[in-house]
Amino acid sequence: MNAHGGSNYFEIVAKTAAGWMWKPVSYDLTAGEQYTMQAWVRSPTGTAVNGKIGLSNYGGSQNDYREVAFTATSTWQRVYLTLPVGSSSSTTTRPQIYVSTLNVPLDVDDVSVTKVGTWGIVENAVTTMSQLVLNNRDAAQNGANYLTLTETSTAATATYTMDTLPPMSKSSGVSLSSGQLKSDGNGDWWYFNSGTPGYVSGNFDMSTDVYWPALTAGQIANKDVLSIGFWITNPGTSPNGYLLKLFNGSSDMNAGFYSVNAGNNTKLADPGFGQLASGIWYRVRLTATGSSVTAVITRLDNNTVVRTQTYTMPAGNRSGAFGQVSGGTAGPNGNRLDNLMIYGAPGGVAASVPTTIASGSSYSYHAFVRSTTGAPVNGQLRLRSTGGTNSDEVASVAFTATGEWQDVGLTFTSTKTNTTLIPEIDLLQAGQLDIDSVDLHQLVIVQPDPWVATAGGGGTVTAFVYNDPTNAHEGDGLFRVSMTGANPASVYHDIDVTPTVGSRYSYTAWVRSPSGTPVSGQMVLYANGGTQQSATASFTATGSWQQVTLLSPSMTAGHTSLRSQINVQTAGVELNVDDAIVQLASWQTFGTGVVAQSQINDADSAQSGSGFLRITDSIGNDGGVQLVQQYTSAKTTKQVMTVWVRSTDGTSVNGRAVLTARGGGDDVATESFVADGSWQQVTVKVPITKDGQTSVLLQVYVDTAGKSLDLDTVNVGQDPIGDPDGINTALPHPDYGYTYLWDDAFGIPGAHLWALTAQVGFACEQVGCSPSLGVGATMYFDPTKAPAVMQGTSWLKGDMSANISTLNPCFAFSFESPDPNTYVQIQGGVFKTTDFLISIAPRGCELGDYSIEPGTRFSFDTSLGSADIHFALEIGRDDDGLPTFYQELGVTNLKLGGITYNEVSLKIDISAQASSTTLVGDLTLPMGKFYGSFNLSVNANSLHQAGTVEVTDWQMAGDQFNVDDFEFSMVTDIPFAAGSCSTVDSSTAGNLSMGSKKYSFDGNLTMDCGVLKVLHFRFAYSKNSVSYDFYLDYNSNTHVLAGGLKFKFDRRISWKPLTYRYVRHPKFTVKIDFYMDFDKPKDDSLKIYGSVSVSSGNGNLDCTFAASGDDGCKLHVEITPSGSSKKKWDAKW
Repeated sequence: MNAHGGSNYFEIVAKTAAGWMWKPVSYDLTAGEQYTMQAWVRSPTGTAVNGKIGLSNYGGSQNDYREVAFTATSTWQRVYLTLPVGSSSSTTTRPQIYVSTLNVPLDVDDVSVTKVGTWGIVENAVTTMSQLVLNNRDAAQNGANYLTLTETSTAATATYTMDTLPPMSKSSGVSLSSGQLKSDGNGDWWYFNSGTPGYVSGNFDMSTDVYWPALTAGQIANKDVLSIGFWITNPGTSPNGYLLKLFNGSSDMNAGFYSVNAGNNTKLADPGFGQLASGIWYRVRLTATGSSVTAVITRLDNNTVVRTQTYTMPAGNRSGAFGQVSGGTAGPNGNRLDNLMIYGAPGGVAASVPTTIASGSSYSYHAFVRSTTGAPVNGQLRLRSTGGTNSDEVASVAFTATGEWQDVGLTFTSTKTNTTLIPEIDLLQAGQLDIDSVDLHQLVIVQPDPWVATAGGGGTVTAFVYNDPTNAHEGDGLFRVSMTGANPASVYHDIDVTPTVGSRYSYTAWVRSPSGTPVSGQMVLYANGGTQQSATASFTATGSWQQVTLLSPSMTAGHTSLRSQINVQTAGVELNVDDAIVQLASWQTFGTGVVAQSQINDADSAQSGSGFLRITDSIGNDGGVQLVQQYTSAKTTKQVMTVWVRSTDGTSVNGRAVLTARGGGDDVATESFVADGSWQQVTVKVPITKDGQTSVLLQVYVDTAGKSLDLDTVNVGQDPIGDPDGINTALPHPDYGYTYLWDDAFGIPGAHLWALTAQVGFACEQVGCSPSLGVGATMYFDPTKAPAVMQGTSWLKGDMSANISTLNPCFAFSFESPDPNTYVQIQGGVFKTTDFLISIAPRGCELGDYSIEPGTRFSFDTSLGSADIHFALEIGRDDDGLPTFYQELGVTNLKLGGITYNEVSLKIDISAQASSTTLVGDLTLPMGKFYGSFNLSVNANSLHQAGTVEVTDWQMAGDQFNVDDFEFSMVTDIPFAAGSCSTVDSSTAGNLSMGSKKYSFDGNLTMDCGVLKVLHFRFAYSKNSVSYDFYLDYNSNTHVLAGGLKFKFDRRISWKPLTYRYVRHPKFTVKIDFYMDFDKPKDDSLKIYGSVSVSSGNGNLDCTFAASGDDGCKLHVEITPSGSSKKKWDAKW
């Protein structure tokens, strides 16, 4: 096993001259994309081989090329590079290998070119960057992958001490003097030549020392202008680009950043730097990140920074030379420059994150870094805010990476509005850096309508919304408030609403002290405009979230807005606030005692929705909450109110639900209850006996003094059932009868009327004078008297109930057989049934001891020939009055079209809470047996799907293709909760034959959250003397992938040409097994085994190849030549 990966590699030998190998690959390349090439190289002889890998893009307006040198040794090593695409019309990329060492072979394997993903390289004039994503769970900081970054620098820092002139072009007035670059006279200029470190593309970092000689006696104090140019093109007297203008000897304030176009300067930034003094050395340092350029001027005699300015340059050059721009007025002694340094500007990787960056928003940026080689390497994390109309903002933190993973991070707070964040990880020197677990997330959220913080007298207040889903009460953010000083501080939020007279508002919020130290405070709700009204609730926040709530007074006239406010009274301790809500309090308190109500926003504890109402009465028996709704109730109808109640602390609380119809005189109904620690529904119904009812009053009383009662899900509407208006006297329905009212009733032979009840009513005492006729009857049928329609000897019992009414019409009829041999039949038994039910009750009704639920029901059990059929259909309403649908169909032993339906069933169940469909089929077809099942169910929490298919004893194609058994099943569960993900389990197995060929297989697959958990597959084939077996297994618990293939030939033949029988039994076996442990790659192994046995001998070969390098083989051979003794050979290596 000499290959790095797989079983093959290629070998290059440069015989007489160094040379290249390459392979063009067609690509649709886009400008700005980046591609990484990697290759593994090795010297099989151990002699060092020098070479290069290269990558080129061509076919467009610009050809791109990059190469990296290597020295191959006896072990495989990875070489890689990253190439940016410069032309959008390039059509081909070409990886290539160069060998410069003659007559020594070079092995190359696993060459690939891949497109760079989110993190692209960032470079400058003196650095070349390459990046590659590696898959190595043992080496990664977290997970299985990490990114490795390599920087090669042509000059980490180019320093010119002015002993000689730098590689520049210049005017005649520029020269060297005493080891300094001297500029005398007007219009002097100089520029770095292209191809030098002083000609940069993109980001840069440069500095130079500047000096104006002090004036001597008699010299005129004329200003001297020095313009330090950057990104300069068309150098000379008419340059383009940018410059920093500096001067001395005058009060002129026009220094600073300028753009320059054909030598014409335009001021960019105010205020300027102001003048610098003569006779003092200054260091001027310019750094550029994107379009943002920062100038820092340091006085070298006392090492103090005297000027700093950052400006975002307008559109224009981002490549060009450093130098001195012509123009300005020279002083009598000119100016001097020394120690001109071009630093290896940061190179690294960066990503672009489009987002809305508001002023004041804060972000956390972290990454784990490690030196690839273990040698210390310097770098930095940078985060840049850009993309808007404002200038860029940059935050950075330096680090020194070692051989161990370390967490590096920074926090950035924006002072400007922008549209893009660019996180960057840079190397500040040549070296290699590993990067993993990069995290960028928002800390401080700037709201579009924020709360306003007000400090107390002599103190301060800090308040911001923090992105912290782990500690928030609900959602992602929480409000963090802290203050200093002796006087309370506050935060408030004005609400643009005009309260109506008589309305009340509830104000709730959750508070907590994250440190656990108690924090005292108040919640206040103000109604502003007119005469101010307010309500206050005091609290002491602890280490656990607690809800604070208050209710405003009844609003008076003149208010124009509301203000929710939180006062903090404890200095130096942070207070967290979350889920602050102000909402209209529809329910009003009443009673002579102190009745309090509060809105509780707690979805986990609510009966439904996100909150519920909590009420307390100090004295009990006469107080609670009430709500008036405009609602027209017709006379003779009945109105119903339902409310869910619960005791707050779990102890028993007495209460009442009262419903009053108003407008034409009160119709009142009351229902008492005892609430405990579980939610229970209370129902109260009021018959409407008066005309003109236009509203309803809903009331809930708390009758236990000092106890709290929770209320939720209150509904009011017309009663869909109503009281019985037909028969209200129970009708006897015995199982057997002996004396009948009417034999052969209604002229039907064998029909015996057992009981008949009819009742005419007007029900004026409850629902007005609505006439009704209720009828109930029980009949027994003697099947022997009607053989044309009935069969059997056991009597059938049938019940009929009907109510003829304008208010509550309903009908129900059913019969059932006491044994399966007695049934009703049609056409001599072609269709027969033993059980039958039909009921229709639009609003439900009660007839005697029969109660018919709202809706329609139809069901029967019947036989059709030799088949049995069950059918049921129900359309109704649930306890909350919401519609339901249920259908059930079952068929057994049905033969149709050559197919026997042994069992087929379909169930459909639909309600407001959940829906499910189940189909089961057990069939016998002409070719064999089939069984299948399918279930799909959905509720508010998840979707579940399960299915199975089984085929057995199938014979097709004249018995040439047989399926002894086949099975496939799959189960999928998809939860709907945020952050959850689906699971999939599937399996299959089968045994098939096609003539003399036999196949068998089995397998299963498990996926969880898109991650492969279990994979198993086995396939076996055999035909006469030949067989092979393949298997593959993976389990995420062990991170082991294993598999293998076994081939076997085993044949016995004999023949007898004369008197002697010849027997031959040749056998061949080949077996390959592999084992891969993703957590412990050193344990990976490959085993190969082969054996052969023929009449004159046998032998076997057994080899093991291990990732640890512990490879070995054993060979055994036995041969028995004709007429000779057996000979053996054994070898081991």
